[in-house]
Amino acid sequence: MRTTAPPVESVTNAQRDLIDVLAAEGASPSKSALARRLGWSLGNTFDVIRRLEARQVVRSARDPENLRITSVGLTESGRALARSLAPRPHAAGRKGSARWTLREDHFATGLTPANGYDYGLLLADGSMNRPRNAIHNKLRAADRRALEEMRERFGSNAPIKHHRDRVNGKTYLNVTIYFASRRLCDDLFNLGLGPNKDFQDYNLPRVTGATAAAVMRGLFDGDGTVVMMRRLNPPGARIAINNRAHTLEWVKDTVARETGVTGHIYQQRPRHFVYSVMAHEDVERLAGWMYSIPGAYLDRKHDKLFTLLRQHESGLAARHAIFDARERRIAELYGRGVEMPEIAAQTGLTLGTVARHRKRIGIHHRKPYKTPTFADLCEVRRRRNQRETNREVAAAMAFSESTIQKLATDSRALVKLEREWQVVQVVRQWRSSGQFIKVIAKRLGRSPAWVVALLRRYDGIEIGPHPATRPSGAQDGTEPADTHLRAKGHGSPAVQRRASTLRRPVDA
Repeated sequence: MRTTAPPVESVTNAQRDLIDVLAAEGASPSKSALARRLGWSLGNTFDVIRRLEARQVVRSARDPENLRITSVGLTESGRALARSLAPRPHAAGRKGSARWTLREDHFATGLTPANGYDYGLLLADGSMNRPRNAIHNKLRAADRRALEEMRERFGSNAPIKHHRDRVNGKTYLNVTIYFASRRLCDDLFNLGLGPNKDFQDYNLPRVTGATAAAVMRGLFDGDGTVVMMRRLNPPGARIAINNRAHTLEWVKDTVARETGVTGHIYQQRPRHFVYSVMAHEDVERLAGWMYSIPGAYLDRKHDKLFTLLRQHESGLAARHAIFDARERRIAELYGRGVEMPEIAAQTGLTLGTVARHRKRIGIHHRKPYKTPTFADLCEVRRRRNQRETNREVAAAMAFSESTIQKLATDSRALVKLEREWQVVQVVRQWRSSGQFIKVIAKRLGRSPAWVVALLRRYDGIEIGPHPATRPSGAQDGTEPADTHLRAKGHGSPAVQRRASTLRRPVDA
């Protein structure tokens, strides 16, 4: 059996990772334990073990029944190879003969306002390689200053590397920094940041107060974005954070507990979720909370967020000034006795907008607007034929001048009111034969309320209350006893006949 170690140059990175884990463990872990430790699949782990067994670097024990690997350990040549493997620069903190300094106790005391921002950045864009004991963080090249400040807080002189990444057909220029420390990895692992974090759910710590604000600011700078809400009037800002569903649920609970802002989470595509805050008041409260404590932040996101918030506030102020001018104009016209349609014509607003402004300022017109009938149309045209002006006719009939002009000249109004007058005559005929309002409405294809409003406008008929609430003096024989029942259509025909019999006037 060969006892000398194979050449170091022939060992791949994956094989070196497995050898490092076995040398650090001391014991002989199972294949599944190695896969979890390395963040690999069982197939990839088995393939690396098989190749190292062929080179007599590792040996494995198998179950005689199903031939599954129960334990894996290093051979004598494997231990010699582990000792001869020189530490890699990014894992051991060396580059040539220069030592990369690092303050390894940055997270030793847990999360604080001082290191919360760094934890948020690592939770968003960082990754961990436990076999190499390395922390890796990547940002856009435009945010290189953020990595330089992070390197200063970690007390490191590790280099910041530039590289290009191609994602979904697009090329991005990014910057990356590595920190190598077993103690640092252990502290972050205890804080819920472990290897393969995009596919595994770790227990994230409970953070409160200033620490929570710092962590959320770092997570927002790493995975967050500011979106202009153009559908708001005026346009505002929306805060969105992209991450795993498990992480975003933790974000949602923390933000709701600290600020009372209840954002929502939705799935944008498979394994891609977004935490979104849309209401202007909620965005303003969340932004004020995240930036309430001094500390590092990305200038471009901070400036864009608060610029949109200021633009929304200034737009609201200009909008309120316009509304105030409108309401003063509407109040002035109302004080002069002008009706709502005329106010809408003079101000260039719709009738509904004038009504909303009138309701907001709490004023009422002295002459309530009424819907013209066919009789009003005939009266207007008779007066116009007598050479009366629109102002004179409006003063005599309590209509606005625009309504008089429409009745006098608009052919569509004539056709509409003529048809309405024909319907009124038919309804009167059906009512005289004793048909109920609901039956008439069904025959006309209209609602009972429409039929009642039509009769009230033309005949002044008021649908009376129920007999139980009607005073006894109403039974004087001046109206049919079942008018209220016919109008509202209460009860079956048998009930109608019974009520008519009981309430029929008694002859003297």
